[in-house]
Amino acid sequence: MSSQQDHLDPFDGLEDTSILGVKDGKLVNVPVWLNRPKPQQPVHYDVKWLNLFLDDNGGLGMSLLAMCKDKRLTGTDLRVRDYMFCKVGMDNCVHVNQSEAAEYLGIARPHVCESIKKLIELEIVLEGPSEGKFRSYQINPLIAHRGSLKKGVKEKKAALKTVALGKVLQFPKQP
Repeated sequence: MSSQQDHLDPFDGLEDTSILGVKDGKLVNVPVWLNRPKPQQPVHYDVKWLNLFLDDNGGLGMSLLAMCKDKRLTGTDLRVRDYMFCKVGMDNCVHVNQSEAAEYLGIARPHVCESIKKLIELEIVLEGPSEGKFRSYQINPLIAHRGSLKKGVKEKKAALKTVALGKVLQFPKQP
């Protein structure tokens, strides 16, 4: 072994501290080692983000809490909504194959279809054009936004203005 390898410390770069624990009915200090944070290191996550807006949007009934309370929505409707939330892409667009959704959720396809129709009626999702076997939808920007929080807030404000003017939210026109 070289002299450099002799001096390798397996805890190098780790900070030791302790937490309180219980041993034999007594409080004791338990040693733990924590990684030291690296300064100014950008954090990148390989995940999709969906910003959910929890407020009630000025009494429009579009909050997640209001949806949980709404007796028109069944447990199946909420599961289908959550499935769609998980499949959302940019601009809040969702392409759903109802057969795949039914198989994944373990429910009959007609129930998925009924739930999506109800979500459209309640303006939780907006209906878009069909693309072959897939139908496209958009999650209402008053409820959620896929992407940066800054853009999501901007989209939500624009949607609130549309509703305030008495206009119906429309699926965005594609370029």
